[in-house]
Amino acid sequence: MLTSSPNDVHRVEVGPETDRRVYLLKTPTRHERLRLKGLLTVAGARRHGPHQRVDALADALRAAEASALRDASLLLVDAHRDLVVAHGKLLGSREKGPEHDEAVRASWAKLQDSSKALFVIEAEVIGNNPRYAQMAADDEVFWEKYGLEAARVLLVGWEGISAAIERTNGLLTEASLEAIPEDADLIPIGLKAFDLVTLSERQRKNSSSPAPTPSAGETSSTSTTIQ
Repeated sequence: MLTSSPNDVHRVEVGPETDRRVYLLKTPTRHERLRLKGLLTVAGARRHGPHQRVDALADALRAAEASALRDASLLLVDAHRDLVVAHGKLLGSREKGPEHDEAVRASWAKLQDSSKALFVIEAEVIGNNPRYAQMAADDEVFWEKYGLEAARVLLVGWEGISAAIERTNGLLTEASLEAIPEDADLIPIGLKAFDLVTLSERQRKNSSSPAPTPSAGETSSTSTTIQ
């Protein structure tokens, strides 16, 4: 079973080997999980699930003036909703094995093709429906915001970046955050931090006593590479 303790260090490797950057994240304590949650709230980081998005898209179309084009668009959105539901069921299934993995890949491919077919419809709705436009904007930058605030709380070191790590009151300074060279680096940082927060919270709930941790000064590590 995958376990994680506050002394663990997790590597997030980003970019090609010729320009590799490595971000070192610590496992969050309960205090750090709550601190991150508060920072995300202040930053306005919101993620809307695919069910919410497709329902909001359908609502926006229904609110538009009736036309043959609107009705055709609603049929596409309804078909997309069916794919979203089917894919969610596959992901939530307890089945394992190659056949299930292939079914998930096929379902994801259909979902991606359907999303591309909705691109023009979404663009039109975004231009005319402020509520849906805000949802799309929230989702567009969610993982960058999550990665930025997670780096503020959990980033303890890096490789491939010349600037020094600086922390004040337990948080990375703005100068250090600005030293992260690409906004795109924030996405894998956010994804890894989300996994760490979820894992540590689940372990806390499932354990009746503290899990054993490495002795003082010892660390263990995991690694994630994003090309």
